[in-house]
Amino acid sequence: MSVKGNKDLPIASEEEDLFGLQDYYRGLADFIDGCETPFTIALQGDWGSGKTSMMNNIAARLNKHYIIRFDTWQYAQFGGEAELSIALLDAITNEVRDKLSSGSQAARGLKDKFSSIKKRLRFNLTLGIPNVFSVQYRNDNESSENEDKAYYDSIKTFHDEFGKAVHELTEASNAKVIIFIDDLDRLHPTRAVELLEIIKIFLDVEGCVFVLSIDYGVVTLGIKAKYGDDLMYQKGKSFFDKMIQLPFQIPVNFYKMNKLLNNTFERMGISINQNYQIAELIEQCVGSNPRMVKRVLNSFELLVDILNIEKSAKQEQQYIYLLFILILQLYDEHLYRYLLRSNKWALPSKDENSIFNAKVKDISDEKYIINELFDGDDKVGTPSIKKTISFIKTMDVLLGKEDISRENNIELFQTLLHQSQVTSFGTAEISHTNIIELTEGTELTNLAIRGLIIDGQKEFVLDTYRDAFIKILETLIDEEKFKAFVNSREKTNKAHLPDRIFSQIDGTSSNNDIKYHVSSIKRVNGVNLVLHYGRKDLNNYLFSFLEAFNIKTKIYLKVVDAE
Repeated sequence: MSVKGNKDLPIASEEEDLFGLQDYYRGLADFIDGCETPFTIALQGDWGSGKTSMMNNIAARLNKHYIIRFDTWQYAQFGGEAELSIALLDAITNEVRDKLSSGSQAARGLKDKFSSIKKRLRFNLTLGIPNVFSVQYRNDNESSENEDKAYYDSIKTFHDEFGKAVHELTEASNAKVIIFIDDLDRLHPTRAVELLEIIKIFLDVEGCVFVLSIDYGVVTLGIKAKYGDDLMYQKGKSFFDKMIQLPFQIPVNFYKMNKLLNNTFERMGISINQNYQIAELIEQCVGSNPRMVKRVLNSFELLVDILNIEKSAKQEQQYIYLLFILILQLYDEHLYRYLLRSNKWALPSKDENSIFNAKVKDISDEKYIINELFDGDDKVGTPSIKKTISFIKTMDVLLGKEDISRENNIELFQTLLHQSQVTSFGTAEISHTNIIELTEGTELTNLAIRGLIIDGQKEFVLDTYRDAFIKILETLIDEEKFKAFVNSREKTNKAHLPDRIFSQIDGTSSNNDIKYHVSSIKRVNGVNLVLHYGRKDLNNYLFSFLEAFNIKTKIYLKVVDAE
């Protein structure tokens, strides 16, 4: 199927519609085909929710019309946002002009009028004026009321010439000019609003339909940046309502996950009796983001082939485990890395050291997860903690309850877990490790720790600052001296070390320990310390210890940027 005037437009066939949205594509295309012009439609949805695919599918059904595509992302990703407005005007103008006959008077007029304002548009940008049509600035060498009026007149003339060109193009064929502008919601909100203001000059042109990929929320944020909090909602709603005649929310909740799975498994030659279990797992963990779902399935297809897993219904358990592990790679790197480096989780759930002991309703369990997986740097009740607990519950169910089968399942899960690293970002980032000196003022917040070097000689592989804290004290301070120091309240107070970090003083337990989960109490040089604190506090405590023992040894951390 071809699209008039645009041979390069990607066409999506029904076979490529893996999420079962053909009725929506068809309905929107029919609506656009029959609507009165001018008209503007906004396709709304999260990043990766399939707006580009929807645009392609709609365009494929409108082949009797003239299609213009403009993707803002190709400019934004290479730092071209500043000239985005000019690029858009240029693209629309050239597309319309090129579709007219070579001798068209309207084509010549459109080219001339756009050339007359293009130079002024660029000049405005050099002055840092966000709206390229603005003339409200002061420059002794340039600005004058007469020039401003002439500029506005040239814009109006350009608008009129564009209308004539569209009329000439569409009159005989009874077609429309349909302009798809994609990825507006990937721009900074202020840039997105600026671009919408540019689009306004075309919105009342008969014969034109605009299909925009933009959310109301992005417009609201852009309005906030321009007008402040007080006018954000009122102006945002007014701006959106005036421009958009039809807002359309991408129906991600109606995606047919089974259709996508069937297509993927059929292509792989896999036979699975209970697709619904895998579909439910993906929907529960990943949600309805097509891009992310496809990414999980791409990694899955690669690993099944690399591992040479038998392609039959007998391997359903392996498929489910592998999919779950790949989901963790994408959506919970903390838990994924924890499972890779630690064997605690593989112990029977009755063992108090197992993450499966966490009772989700108990607030102390979130503290346990924070200490075990997040190095004490997160807070109770955050979405990341709740997500991790949800994954742990799902994993606990997948591994089964009976001791014998659970042990076998864990062994299989561990094997697949380690084999999955070939598709993990984490494996690649190790090669980009930096080494930083640890000082009292080192900023550790956005760093993922990978190792520890003491005095340039002793090197340790570890993943949390808490483990580094323990290893440094045990390496640099004699155990007996450490015990004597800790058991002297006078010495610890003099070193500005609060009693709350000591679980045991003079052989008696502190009453403060009652509120701490057992996971936050760690054995250091034969002494129990309460280490539920974040990195900043632990770093302060560490250097208080080192100063008290007059230790000047250089300490380095191997880190990668966690952002």
